[in-house]
Amino acid sequence: MDKIKRVSEEAWTKWPRHSWTKAKLDNICNHACEIFNPRIKEARSKPIITLLEEVRMFVMRSIAKNKVKLNTHVRKIPPVIQIRLEKVRKESKNWVPIWTGDEDYEKFEVHGHPTNMVVDLGKRLCTC
Repeated sequence: MDKIKRVSEEAWTKWPRHSWTKAKLDNICNHACEIFNPRIKEARSKPIITLLEEVRMFVMRSIAKNKVKLNTHVRKIPPVIQIRLEKVRKESKNWVPIWTGDEDYEKFEVHGHPTNMVVDLGKRLCTC
């Protein structure tokens, strides 16, 4: 598509986007299908109504199981997110932010092991 745009801007704007855009959630869909397909393997050979009924029961059991897990959870952050935050916290312990002296306390120079970066919180910019 970039080649078409370089040759003719007008052709690029008129080209139907449905014929060249890619799926944005392909990875998520594949992961969900990989988990779901083995669960309904036996039901696939059954009539469609029976298949759908077994899928419905599988989904209901999954929802109920997740609800029980969530009811026992006492923190404000879900366990999966808590694990991710802990990982990021451990990775960031070697980074040191140094305020650059601006009036709004928005600009920092961040020193770390591989590189140093400048972060502007006001403009939401980073040199990383």
